Amino acid sequence: RIDIRTDGRHAEVQFTKDWYLDANRRDLTFNSLFLGFDGTVYDYFNGKEHLDEHRVEFVGAPADRIQEDYLRILRYYRFYGRIAKEPDAHMQHVIDAITSNADGLTRISGERIWMELQKIAVGNFAGELLEKMLECKLGPYMGLPDDYAADNCVKVVERCRASLIDPLALQPMTVLAAGFTDVEKTFPFIARIRCSKKERELLVFVVQHRDEVMEATSVKVAQDLLADLVIDEKINLGLAMLRVSELLRYCGQAAQLTELEAWTLPPFPVKGGMIADKLDNKRMIKFVLKHLLELWKKSDFLLTADELIESVEAIQEKLRTKI
Repeated sequence: RIDIRTDGRHAEVQFTKDWYLDANRRDLTFNSLFLGFDGTVYDYFNGKEHLDEHRVEFVGAPADRIQEDYLRILRYYRFYGRIAKEPDAHMQHVIDAITSNADGLTRISGERIWMELQKIAVGNFAGELLEKMLECKLGPYMGLPDDYAADNCVKVVERCRASLIDPLALQPMTVLAAGFTDVEKTFPFIARIRCSKKERELLVFVVQHRDEVMEATSVKVAQDLLADLVIDEKINLGLAMLRVSELLRYCGQAAQLTELEAWTLPPFPVKGGMIADKLDNKRMIKFVLKHLLELWKKSDFLLTADELIESVEAIQEKLRTKI
């Protein structure tokens, strides 16, 4: 195909039998290679050489290629994480072209930005590439706050390696969570990239609970978080386990992760119907159950239904006092 005209994302094309013209419209040199039926490699822009050198180069002038489709900015970083051998061996003319065209990302949908960004986050040099992207002024166009700390993403990877956890097995949101200073800063990012509910809730969960898990000296904190998700928030066990496991990986808590995976959450022994006749107001059931859950967790999940129910009256009185 040949591009007749482009708008920075989509192109009007016409078809051609000239492979050179088709190669000339592609983004990176190693993405412009052709293989003939007889095994001949057609390499018009030294793509094979660049692969051998672990170098990521645009076809022709980087600014021209980027202005044809601004998504190519993120594709550059994604392929850099696959091809390059060093975290910061970028060609300066490429970085200059990316920086001068950063605002072109406003034309790219959140879904497409997220599709590329999540591959960057779980590729090689994820933290270093995020730092370079911020240097190139890309952050605001991806919904990242001004104080996004990409160096913390590097630390997540380092913690994982030190704990013998494979950093490439992390969820993208687990890595990206490191750069946010608080939960509120995640909301513009979530709105911009339009990720799934599962992904955004993982991001918020990691940012909310990372400090307490980082400081934890036993698996009990993680077990309590799992109990809260499954019993109080009524979240599917598998999804809840994913969130807590990712949090432990983020914190480099390998031993606690092993313990949690070998542990089975006991069923909570009290149901709403078991305490309804002991309450003045049925609308208090969920609040009382929440207090009972706290008692059960503090007992290391050992208190029986009868033992918990004995506390209902005292909890109700405490709630009355607060009201």
